[in-house]
Amino acid sequence: MDVIEGEPAIVNVTARANPSEMSYKWFRDGTAIKQLKEANAYDRVTFDGSLLNLTTVRRDDKGEYKCEATNSEGARSHIVRLNVQCNQRTKPFIIRFIPVTFCFVD
Repeated sequence: MDVIEGEPAIVNVTARANPSEMSYKWFRDGTAIKQLKEANAYDRVTFDGSLLNLTTVRRDDKGEYKCEATNSEGARSHIVRLNVQCNQRTKPFIIRFIPVTFCFVD
């Protein structure tokens, strides 16, 4: 999934099962991501149920995120790969100076 650097992003992974009552957890590199209700103002990446929220995407957010859905019958997981695309407004540019020699002839 492509996301844009500097922009917010929401990833929705919804599971269907019987019984339908489920809980969700999200992980990145084996580390649990904080649930929105447990997060503080410094947490840019949180989740609320099946929704993964990135308030401001950074380059280092690229990678694999695992969503785990659990009900009374068991658990299943799904991997989402985030690709961070450069925001055209923040894309670095190079200014090239080309030396020019003028010759004046009288």
